[in-house]
Order: sequence, then structure tokens, then C-alpha cells
Amino acid sequence: MATQAQNVVINLVDSPLSSTEVAQFLQRNPVPGMNSVTLIKNGVVTVLGE
Repeated sequence: MATQAQNVVINLVDSPLSSTEVAQFLQRNPVPGMNSVTLIKNGVVTVLGE
């Protein structure tokens, strides 16, 4: 299996989802090996993990 990035940035500018909805989804469905996810929505930056 190929190695995946451990830290991810997701820009939600064109998404109908909120940062909270994405965070809740990731909490219910954790990605093995992922260190952090940075979510950006309406200029607000939310960092999950680390």
C-alpha cells in the first residue's frame, strides 16, 4: 500500500458542509495513521488532532 499524508488541509469554501459536520464525521470514522486535519471554512481555521 502507498503511504498517505499524515496531515491534511481541507478548504470547505465550496462545500455545503460545516467544519463541525466534517469534524464529527472524522470522529466517527477515524483514518488510520492520520495526525491532523486542518479545516478552513469562511476564514475560520479549525485544527483536529496533533
